[in-house]
Amino acid sequence: MNNLMNAIKAEVIKLASLRSTILYTVLLTGSLYGPQVLSAVFAGEDSVETWGSIFTTSSFIFAIIAAVFSASSVGGDISSGLNAHAFLTQQKRWQWLCAKAVTGFTFLTLNLLLGVALSLLVIWIAPNVRFADRGYGEALAAILPIVLMWAASFGFSALFRSLVSGMTITLVYYMVIESLLFTAAVYIEALHPLAKVLAIPRTQDIAAYVDNFAAVEPGWSVDSPAPLWYNIVVLAAYIVIPLVLGLIRNQKSDVK
Repeated sequence: MNNLMNAIKAEVIKLASLRSTILYTVLLTGSLYGPQVLSAVFAGEDSVETWGSIFTTSSFIFAIIAAVFSASSVGGDISSGLNAHAFLTQQKRWQWLCAKAVTGFTFLTLNLLLGVALSLLVIWIAPNVRFADRGYGEALAAILPIVLMWAASFGFSALFRSLVSGMTITLVYYMVIESLLFTAAVYIEALHPLAKVLAIPRTQDIAAYVDNFAAVEPGWSVDSPAPLWYNIVVLAAYIVIPLVLGLIRNQKSDVK
């Protein structure tokens, strides 16, 4: 445990010393409060913002930046050979990658919280906008894809030892392929079961439970929310599998 904590400490020092960290902080927080500023400027009389509106208008941009950050964090170190230094100074190979995962996820979480705080500040200052404490399901449905894209970008960058590969696979899958597969599953009867193994629809199902748990009638048809336990298991698989594959490749690959 001490070795892992030392590895995390080293990653924190490295992250704090990079100038790109400031750029990512500006981009990540700005992707959240920036749309709120625009919304406040053009807001009509007595406009209402909720937790859902804060995230749904900006979380997609945040998720893309998070995927780029994760890919550059892992793939960049591998491409430049910095992981070799970690292997020389740490007892186990997995410590480097786990420390980077913990540090990166914490960095993104702090930026998410800061962005939300600034968004609430904008809403509080805006004269024609008021905040309504609702929309938790919408907010969760917007936050979960951020975690999915972070995990995919991080894991695939480690798996394919490439910044470009990890980032491209993640963005193409979640921005293009999932939508195409879901559309095909809706309109082609033979592909109906496919709709229940896609990640983004599972986030929407979970949001339905959060908004009104008692009213949800779970089922296995395309237009019915899947059982809550099933949604959680599928999302957990989408998060864990890329990370595990990255760890396995990290253990077996030689350092150039």
